[in-house]
Amino acid sequence: MDDQSILGDLIERNLDVASRGIVELNLEDFPEGVLRDTAKAFADAFDKQDWEGENKPKRDLDWAGEYTNKDVFLEQADIVGEYNKFSPEVAHEIVDRFGDKVQYRLARESSPAVYIKPGVEVPKGEFLSDEADLKGDELRLWWD
Repeated sequence: MDDQSILGDLIERNLDVASRGIVELNLEDFPEGVLRDTAKAFADAFDKQDWEGENKPKRDLDWAGEYTNKDVFLEQADIVGEYNKFSPEVAHEIVDRFGDKVQYRLARESSPAVYIKPGVEVPKGEFLSDEADLKGDELRLWWD
């Protein structure tokens, strides 16, 4: 089974189990690289278990991610799922707007953030974002 099929199966399984409040996630099932790193950073998006226990899942609230193309970015969005106002649907709206002309960097700054390079100014609230900042040649969107 190729990486694409594995990822599709994992996402489908995650949506199914998450809808029941039960999660069976093995990070080792994700292909190594940016997709596994995304799953690690957003591990709490998968794991709905008691966060007070000694075996609570790992997550990275200050994960910078790396720049990717639109296809990988959309796969990352599928891994994260709905998190605050960020969702795969929002990611598709972003890609529909900017397409192949830019690079995308999914990050976690407590909540999801997306950096787009080269960036263009967009108003706060665009793509349901709580923050939209243009710094240098990067557009930063953040959802709380």
